[in-house]
Amino acid sequence: MTMVAFAATALLALSCSSDDNDTTTSAVAGKWKLTSVTTNEPFDGNGDGTESTDLLTEAGNCLPDSYLEFGSDGSFTSFMNVAPEEGATCEATTKEGSYELEYLSVKTEVEIEGETERITYQKSGNLLRINIPEFYQAEIDGNPVKLNAKMIFTKQ
Repeated sequence: MTMVAFAATALLALSCSSDDNDTTTSAVAGKWKLTSVTTNEPFDGNGDGTESTDLLTEAGNCLPDSYLEFGSDGSFTSFMNVAPEEGATCEATTKEGSYELEYLSVKTEVEIEGETERITYQKSGNLLRINIPEFYQAEIDGNPVKLNAKMIFTKQ
C-alpha cells in the first residue's frame, strides 16, 4: 500500500459552532494533533484479518505523530508522518506557510512542488475536520482502490 495525496493538498471542510466566532489568532494558535482518520471503505491494511475504516489502526504507527501548528504570528506548519507502504519506515513531511483568519475560516498558504496551495480550514470548537479525496491506496478484494479519508485534529 502506498500513501497518495496528503493533507497539505486537501480542501478542508469543517462544521462551525457558536464558540468559533473568535477571529483572533489565539482562536487557532497552537498545536493540533491528528486524532482520527477514517476511510470510505473498510480494508485490512495491517494484515490482522480484520477490515476497518480506521486508518490509524490499519496504516501502522506513523500517522499518530502527525499534527498541524498555527503560530500567533500567522505562521503555519503541517507535519505528516507516514509509511509509504506496508512495513516501510515512517517518512516525515513538513510543509510551512502562513495563515489568516476570516470570520470562521482559517485560510492557509503553503508551497507544494513549486506552487502555492491555498487551503481553507473551518474549526469547530477544539476540532479541525478534513475531507481528503484519494488519500490512501489500498488493495480490496485483490483490486487497488483509492480511498477517501476524513481526518480529525484536536487542539492540544
